[in-house]
Amino acid sequence: MNYTAHVFASSPKDPYSPILLDATRPSRCILWLEYISTVKRTAVGLRKVGLADQEAVGLLSYNDIYYYLLGDGAIAAGATFAGIPTFVKPTELATAITAAGLKWLFVAPEFLELVMVTADSIGFPAERVMVFDPPGLEPYTGSQQGFSKLINDADESLFQNANQGKDPKAQISHQLFTSGTTGAVKSAQVSHTVQLDRMSYVMAQTSSNKERTLQTIGMYHASGLVSHCGALSGAGPLYVSKLTDASTIVDMIGSLKITRAMLTPRIMEEVVGNTDGLANATAALKSLRHVRFGGSPTSADLVRAFKNMLPSEASLWITYGCTESLRVASAPIDEKWSEGCVGVPWSDVEVKIVNPATFEAVTAGSSGEICVRSASTFNGYYQAPAANESAFLPGERGWFRTGDKGCFHPTASELFITGRFKEIFKVNYEEVSPREVENELLKHGSVAEAFITSTEARDNNRDRECMAYIVRKKDTRLTAQEVVDFVASKLAHHKAPTGGVIFCETIPRGAMGKVLKKALVDVQALYGSSRFLSITA
Repeated sequence: MNYTAHVFASSPKDPYSPILLDATRPSRCILWLEYISTVKRTAVGLRKVGLADQEAVGLLSYNDIYYYLLGDGAIAAGATFAGIPTFVKPTELATAITAAGLKWLFVAPEFLELVMVTADSIGFPAERVMVFDPPGLEPYTGSQQGFSKLINDADESLFQNANQGKDPKAQISHQLFTSGTTGAVKSAQVSHTVQLDRMSYVMAQTSSNKERTLQTIGMYHASGLVSHCGALSGAGPLYVSKLTDASTIVDMIGSLKITRAMLTPRIMEEVVGNTDGLANATAALKSLRHVRFGGSPTSADLVRAFKNMLPSEASLWITYGCTESLRVASAPIDEKWSEGCVGVPWSDVEVKIVNPATFEAVTAGSSGEICVRSASTFNGYYQAPAANESAFLPGERGWFRTGDKGCFHPTASELFITGRFKEIFKVNYEEVSPREVENELLKHGSVAEAFITSTEARDNNRDRECMAYIVRKKDTRLTAQEVVDFVASKLAHHKAPTGGVIFCETIPRGAMGKVLKKALVDVQALYGSSRFLSITA
């Protein structure tokens, strides 16, 4: 079965029930029957403007209840759908368009100027840029095609599921952006068959159809798709918000009587750290029954402090997964849980730990690279043969190399995360690809060489900040502040080397040109080097 047919067959008992609601304005909602109608009209409208089978449709927008409705309409028309991270700047947007092979772009009005400038710079057809102005928001009246007009002008009776009769294992439904294990931005492709398996995981987590779920993490993230599919599968209504500050999230949980949420460790930190509002936050969280978190290392003290704020009936779970495999393991936070433990692998997920040099399995209790295999594993990166080859273990079909360092408990089945093998690191829970930042720095007229690494954040020993080693071109006077502001002007702010800019005569490299990271501590910092800067431009 294909994704569209499965979704259409998943009607709730009450087809007039709301499945998607705007968390800041719950009266703005989508009923099940409205969802079906709008998906069909979106598909008809896209076919009318020239969308072809398996062309990729991208969306750049903050969270909205129509976010994945547009995606489901594109998929029903035979396309693939990709949500674009909202922190992109022109260079990153151009990379995303290429990485996913995007042929059509929908963009929220606040991003329109960015998209049009980028489209012009790379020769992307302006007529294939459409404004995302979903119902219930102010309609777009400019010169580009608008989403609302597209669906209003479409004849629903003309709808045909473009995926019928095609191989669901080969037909791609979704593309998700990731840095993978190599550091370069790529698009992970997910087929209809894989997506249906991922939807079964959503239902396995759901205890009833009376859940009230809140989604505040960016919809472009895999968790956004998971939450959307939960609402489609009868898990109860999904409340969607683009607001991401901790106090607002807590208020929404209380006022909307949210029972289920996935939170980032950053939000948990802010909630626990707001001692002045601790009592009010605890009261607001009393409706919660299921909370999950993941995405970065988290201290046991923080986790237990947050759990103590939840009602006794609530369960708090740590989850481990990745864009490419979605689900790997999970664990309840109880008296047995210890820091670093991400739980027992799901029953239908195979996990093994290998020596990354030999690919041989290590003994229980020994650390190595975590590799996973399951029906939820993605189909490969879009047009990236080298990345696809290195992403899987050689000789054994389907074993994805996560790039994470971990081990199994020597006498139990719990999986522990102990570090990372891959190049990328996270700053404030967002990924940084060193290669991407280095490539941008090398475009500066005063930079001869650049190497990006990370350093412990100035105010959080569990977070990182980007740090740059720079060899300046002869007779230039580049300053550390100029380096930080240059990167911030080209890429998302979390990628700027605020952790430090070290000017040096040479960057130590081995015989094959690889940077000798251990030798960086002995590099003589030249005049003008500086640690812990702020973005000023």
